[in-house]
Amino acid sequence: LAWMAFLVPLGTAKAPSRLPSVSVRDSGNGLPAVPSVPLWVPKSLPPVSLPLSGLGTAFGWGDPAQNATHDAVLQYLQNGGRALHTAWMYCNLKAIGAAIKESGVPRNELFIMGMFPQWHMGYNETRASFESTVAQLGIDRLDLYMFHWPGIFPQNLPMTDPPHIETCGIPVTEMPPCKQETWSWKNCRLESWRAMTELQAAGKIGALGVSNFDISQMEELKATGNRPAVNQVEYHVGFHDDVEVDYARNNMLVLQAYSPLAGGHLATPDSNSTLARIATAHNRSAAQIALRFIAQSGVAAVPKANTLEYMAENMGVFDFTLTATEMVQLGSEPTPNKRAVTDAESMMCIDTSTGKMARCSYLDAGWV
Repeated sequence: LAWMAFLVPLGTAKAPSRLPSVSVRDSGNGLPAVPSVPLWVPKSLPPVSLPLSGLGTAFGWGDPAQNATHDAVLQYLQNGGRALHTAWMYCNLKAIGAAIKESGVPRNELFIMGMFPQWHMGYNETRASFESTVAQLGIDRLDLYMFHWPGIFPQNLPMTDPPHIETCGIPVTEMPPCKQETWSWKNCRLESWRAMTELQAAGKIGALGVSNFDISQMEELKATGNRPAVNQVEYHVGFHDDVEVDYARNNMLVLQAYSPLAGGHLATPDSNSTLARIATAHNRSAAQIALRFIAQSGVAAVPKANTLEYMAENMGVFDFTLTATEMVQLGSEPTPNKRAVTDAESMMCIDTSTGKMARCSYLDAGWV
């Protein structure tokens, strides 16, 4: 894929001078147009292209009706936005489905991304989770379907008991059967991947992806003959992994950034920061500079926004270019005090002896 040349190590002086112009979605109704990049799919299947910017919908917590999500998605669609990212554990599928229906936008104009949670791992469980997802959305297929995590967050360090959590009003008190039977998260991932591959071959999913996977876990999936097209990871100014970028470039993989503004932290930087200085130089907001850094690195993003103003701001990063020097400066920024989650190699887990979050590895978490 020619556009992969735009994935460059961020610690070097090299920076792409433009974005790949593979495809541009013209919103036509006010929101800026967004470039898209081709995703890897088996040769026998129709091509799929991923918009470099989509609307993240992980908000509205505490509102069972998800009215804020419905209103944001409807506003986004009515003004030309076409790429939506959601997940089963966001508990907002019905609200998004209602907004899609109310918008009147034809399904073939939309790019809809979904994710299934860790406790839906396993062949039957993943198929059931997919069917539940599309039914709640009121559609019959997804353009991109992804794992949310490679395993379940443990209660203890090391993990000894199933987690007792609640999502979307449904208590989750057991490990998925694939884990109970074999005590192997690898088996769970492979069983889910088999289900995803079959759904893709049946035309119900366009491209397949993962989130928060490390390289060894993606290699497990590749060994089956199918491969992930997308790996969604935390990625933003102050926190990015050149190893992930290199792996993506060499394996026909697109990185997609979640929490691209570090939970909003990067939208309001200190006035004397590098980010603020570059924003002033370009007459752009700090959020736009942070998002342009991601896009110019060849990485897609799904920033959240619940107003039309912020949606337009987030999408309006494809009509200017950062200099090579600015890219290196932003790529050298220290990790902000407020990070969204953690990286793919060192997770945060709950230590029940203290009730606080503690750093743990995949090995500690039992995700190997």
